[in-house]
Amino acid sequence: MTRDAHLAAIEVITENLKAIVRLAQRSCGDTSMKQAAGKMGILAGGKVLPVRNQSAISMVCDLALFETDDRGGVAFNRFLAGPVKTMPEPIQALARQVAGSFFSLFKFAGLHEEAGIWVEDLLAGNRRIWLMESRLEDRENVPDVLCARIFDYGPYHLGLGVMTSTSDEMIRILTTSWNTTGLLPLRRSLAATIYGLSVVEGPAKTPGGLKFMRELSESLTESGLLPATTSPTVR
Repeated sequence: MTRDAHLAAIEVITENLKAIVRLAQRSCGDTSMKQAAGKMGILAGGKVLPVRNQSAISMVCDLALFETDDRGGVAFNRFLAGPVKTMPEPIQALARQVAGSFFSLFKFAGLHEEAGIWVEDLLAGNRRIWLMESRLEDRENVPDVLCARIFDYGPYHLGLGVMTSTSDEMIRILTTSWNTTGLLPLRRSLAATIYGLSVVEGPAKTPGGLKFMRELSESLTESGLLPATTSPTVR
Protein backbone atom coordinates (compact mmCIF):
# COMPACT_ATOMS: atom_id res chain seq x y z
CA MET A 1 0.00 0.00 0.00
CA THR A 2 1.06 3.58 -0.54
CA ARG A 3 1.52 5.96 2.35
CA ASP A 4 -1.65 7.85 1.36
CA ALA A 5 -3.64 4.62 1.32
CA HIS A 6 -2.38 3.71 4.79
CA LEU A 7 -3.26 7.15 6.14
CA ALA A 8 -6.73 7.02 4.61
CA ALA A 9 -7.35 3.67 6.30
CA ILE A 10 -6.01 4.95 9.61
CA GLU A 11 -8.36 7.93 9.47
CA VAL A 12 -11.36 5.58 9.41
CA ILE A 13 -9.91 3.35 12.15
CA THR A 14 -9.21 6.38 14.33
CA GLU A 15 -12.83 7.53 14.11
CA ASN A 16 -14.00 4.03 15.07
CA LEU A 17 -11.57 4.00 18.01
CA LYS A 18 -12.97 7.31 19.23
CA ALA A 19 -16.49 5.86 19.09
CA ILE A 20 -15.35 2.80 21.05
CA VAL A 21 -13.65 4.88 23.74
CA ARG A 22 -16.62 7.25 24.08
CA LEU A 23 -19.00 4.36 24.71
CA ALA A 24 -16.53 2.40 26.84
CA GLN A 25 -16.02 5.34 29.20
CA ARG A 26 -19.62 4.91 30.33
CA SER A 27 -18.52 1.58 31.81
CA CYS A 28 -16.01 3.37 34.03
CA GLY A 29 -18.17 5.48 36.28
CA ASP A 30 -17.06 8.28 38.56
CA THR A 31 -15.52 5.88 41.09
CA SER A 32 -13.21 4.30 38.51
CA MET A 33 -12.10 7.71 37.30
CA LYS A 34 -11.29 8.84 40.85
CA GLN A 35 -9.40 5.61 41.54
CA ALA A 36 -7.34 6.17 38.39
CA ALA A 37 -6.59 9.77 39.38
CA GLY A 38 -5.55 8.55 42.81
CA LYS A 39 -3.08 6.13 41.24
CA MET A 40 -1.46 9.12 39.54
CA GLY A 41 -1.36 11.15 42.74
CA ILE A 42 -3.76 13.82 41.49
CA LEU A 43 -6.80 13.19 43.67
CA ALA A 44 -7.52 15.33 46.72
CA GLY A 45 -10.74 15.64 48.70
CA GLY A 46 -12.46 13.30 46.27
CA LYS A 47 -11.73 15.60 43.33
CA VAL A 48 -9.29 15.35 40.43
CA LEU A 49 -6.76 18.15 40.78
CA PRO A 50 -6.16 20.60 37.91
CA VAL A 51 -2.68 20.11 36.44
CA ARG A 52 -0.65 21.88 33.77
CA ASN A 53 -0.31 18.79 31.59
CA GLN A 54 -3.25 19.00 29.17
CA SER A 55 -3.13 15.24 28.60
CA ALA A 56 -3.81 14.46 32.28
CA ILE A 57 -7.52 13.70 31.86
CA SER A 58 -6.77 11.41 28.90
CA MET A 59 -4.25 9.61 31.11
CA VAL A 60 -6.85 9.19 33.85
CA CYS A 61 -9.33 7.80 31.31
CA ASP A 62 -6.70 5.37 30.00
CA LEU A 63 -6.06 3.96 33.48
CA ALA A 64 -9.76 3.83 34.29
CA LEU A 65 -10.53 1.91 31.12
CA PHE A 66 -7.67 -0.54 30.79
CA GLU A 67 -6.22 -1.20 34.24
CA THR A 68 -7.54 -3.27 37.12
CA ASP A 69 -9.71 -1.27 39.50
CA ASP A 70 -10.01 -1.65 43.28
CA ARG A 71 -12.65 -4.35 42.85
CA GLY A 72 -10.34 -6.46 40.68
CA GLY A 73 -12.21 -5.74 37.46
CA VAL A 74 -11.35 -3.93 34.23
CA ALA A 75 -13.84 -1.42 32.84
CA PHE A 76 -13.03 -2.26 29.22
CA ASN A 77 -13.84 -5.92 29.88
CA ARG A 78 -17.24 -4.88 31.23
CA PHE A 79 -17.73 -2.86 28.06
CA LEU A 80 -16.92 -5.92 25.92
CA ALA A 81 -19.36 -8.03 27.89
CA GLY A 82 -22.32 -5.78 27.13
CA PRO A 83 -22.39 -2.25 25.69
CA VAL A 84 -20.12 -2.98 22.73
CA LYS A 85 -22.77 -5.34 21.34
CA THR A 86 -24.85 -2.32 20.35
CA MET A 87 -22.16 -1.35 17.82
CA PRO A 88 -21.73 -2.71 14.26
CA GLU A 89 -19.81 -5.99 14.08
CA PRO A 90 -16.69 -4.49 12.42
CA ILE A 91 -16.38 -2.04 15.31
CA GLN A 92 -16.98 -4.84 17.81
CA ALA A 93 -14.11 -6.74 16.18
CA LEU A 94 -11.89 -3.68 16.52
CA ALA A 95 -12.85 -3.39 20.20
CA ARG A 96 -11.80 -7.00 20.76
CA GLN A 97 -8.41 -6.16 19.27
CA VAL A 98 -8.15 -3.11 21.54
CA ALA A 99 -8.71 -5.42 24.53
CA GLY A 100 -5.26 -6.88 23.85
CA SER A 101 -3.55 -3.52 24.26
CA PHE A 102 -0.49 -3.14 26.46
CA PHE A 103 1.59 -0.32 27.91
CA SER A 104 5.35 -0.35 27.49
CA LEU A 105 8.51 1.58 26.69
CA PHE A 106 9.23 1.81 22.97
CA LYS A 107 12.55 2.92 21.54
CA PHE A 108 12.45 4.76 18.22
CA ALA A 109 14.18 2.58 15.60
CA GLY A 110 13.58 4.48 12.37
CA LEU A 111 10.94 5.36 9.81
CA HIS A 112 8.96 2.55 8.23
CA GLU A 113 9.39 2.36 4.47
CA GLU A 114 5.63 2.66 3.85
CA ALA A 115 4.31 4.85 6.68
CA GLY A 116 4.66 5.24 10.42
CA ILE A 117 7.73 4.22 12.37
CA TRP A 118 9.64 1.22 13.69
CA VAL A 119 9.97 0.89 17.47
CA GLU A 120 11.57 -1.66 19.76
CA ASP A 121 9.73 -2.79 22.88
CA LEU A 122 12.31 -2.42 25.65
CA LEU A 123 10.29 -4.68 27.97
CA ALA A 124 9.92 -7.50 25.45
CA GLY A 125 13.47 -8.29 24.37
CA ASN A 126 13.60 -5.30 22.02
CA ARG A 127 10.87 -6.83 19.86
CA ARG A 128 10.58 -4.76 16.68
CA ILE A 129 7.12 -3.33 16.02
CA TRP A 130 5.66 -1.39 13.14
CA LEU A 131 3.76 1.47 14.80
CA MET A 132 1.37 3.23 12.46
CA GLU A 133 1.42 6.79 13.78
CA SER A 134 1.91 9.45 11.11
CA ARG A 135 2.34 12.16 13.76
CA LEU A 136 5.52 10.39 14.85
CA GLU A 137 7.14 10.46 11.43
CA ASP A 138 8.58 13.87 12.23
CA ARG A 139 11.66 12.87 14.22
CA GLU A 140 11.53 16.12 16.20
CA ASN A 141 8.18 15.01 17.66
CA VAL A 142 9.43 11.62 18.79
CA PRO A 143 11.42 11.11 22.00
CA ASP A 144 14.13 8.45 21.94
CA VAL A 145 11.87 6.30 24.10
CA LEU A 146 8.10 6.55 23.83
CA CYS A 147 5.81 5.51 26.69
CA ALA A 148 2.47 4.41 25.30
CA ARG A 149 -0.38 1.91 25.22
CA ILE A 150 -0.67 0.20 21.84
CA PHE A 151 -2.50 -2.76 20.33
CA ASP A 152 -1.95 -5.22 17.51
CA TYR A 153 -4.18 -4.33 14.58
CA GLY A 154 -2.79 -7.03 12.31
CA PRO A 155 -0.26 -5.73 9.81
CA TYR A 156 0.86 -3.10 12.30
CA HIS A 157 0.23 -1.73 15.79
CA LEU A 158 -1.79 1.36 16.65
CA GLY A 159 -1.54 3.70 19.61
CA LEU A 160 -4.34 4.34 22.06
CA GLY A 161 -4.63 7.93 23.19
CA VAL A 162 -1.77 9.42 25.14
CA MET A 163 1.85 9.01 24.12
CA THR A 164 4.36 10.47 26.54
CA SER A 165 7.96 10.17 27.69
CA THR A 166 9.94 9.91 30.90
CA SER A 167 13.46 10.67 32.05
CA ASP A 168 16.52 8.77 30.85
CA GLU A 169 17.18 7.87 34.49
CA MET A 170 13.76 6.26 34.86
CA ILE A 171 14.16 4.33 31.62
CA ARG A 172 17.55 3.04 32.80
CA ILE A 173 16.13 1.89 36.13
CA LEU A 174 13.10 0.18 34.60
CA THR A 175 14.95 -1.61 31.81
CA THR A 176 17.81 -2.68 34.08
CA SER A 177 15.39 -4.16 36.59
CA TRP A 178 13.34 -5.88 33.89
CA ASN A 179 16.37 -7.34 32.12
CA THR A 180 17.92 -8.68 35.34
CA THR A 181 14.88 -9.83 37.34
CA GLY A 182 11.93 -9.89 34.93
CA LEU A 183 10.15 -7.48 37.28
CA LEU A 184 9.59 -3.74 37.49
CA PRO A 185 10.54 -2.08 40.80
CA LEU A 186 7.18 -0.33 41.11
CA ARG A 187 4.29 -0.46 43.58
CA ARG A 188 1.89 0.99 41.02
CA SER A 189 1.46 -0.06 37.42
CA LEU A 190 3.93 1.09 34.80
CA ALA A 191 1.33 3.31 33.14
CA ALA A 192 0.20 4.89 36.43
CA THR A 193 3.83 5.56 37.37
CA ILE A 194 4.79 7.12 34.03
CA TYR A 195 1.60 9.17 33.88
CA GLY A 196 1.98 10.27 37.49
CA LEU A 197 5.55 11.44 36.92
CA SER A 198 4.44 13.51 33.95
CA VAL A 199 1.79 15.45 35.90
CA VAL A 200 3.05 15.40 39.47
CA GLU A 201 4.84 18.79 39.51
CA GLY A 202 2.06 20.73 41.22
CA PRO A 203 0.19 17.85 42.89
CA ALA A 204 3.49 16.65 44.45
CA LYS A 205 2.76 19.17 47.22
CA THR A 206 -0.61 17.56 47.98
CA PRO A 207 -1.02 14.45 50.18
CA GLY A 208 -1.74 12.27 47.14
CA GLY A 209 1.21 13.62 45.20
CA LEU A 210 3.54 13.31 48.16
CA LYS A 211 2.45 9.72 48.72
CA PHE A 212 2.99 8.94 45.02
CA MET A 213 6.55 10.30 45.07
CA ARG A 214 7.38 8.74 48.45
CA GLU A 215 6.22 5.28 47.36
CA LEU A 216 8.10 5.56 44.09
CA SER A 217 11.29 6.70 45.78
CA GLU A 218 11.06 3.90 48.35
CA SER A 219 10.42 1.18 45.76
CA LEU A 220 13.29 2.31 43.53
CA THR A 221 15.66 2.60 46.50
CA GLU A 222 14.67 -0.88 47.72
CA SER A 223 15.51 -2.24 44.27
CA GLY A 224 19.09 -1.00 44.70
CA LEU A 225 18.88 0.88 41.40
CA LEU A 226 18.42 4.33 42.92
CA PRO A 227 20.77 5.74 45.59
CA ALA A 228 19.00 6.36 48.91
CA THR A 229 19.79 10.08 48.70
CA THR A 230 18.25 10.49 45.25
CA SER A 231 14.65 11.14 44.21
CA PRO A 232 13.18 10.00 40.88
CA THR A 233 13.20 12.69 38.23
CA VAL A 234 9.92 14.42 37.40
CA ARG A 235 9.54 14.88 33.67
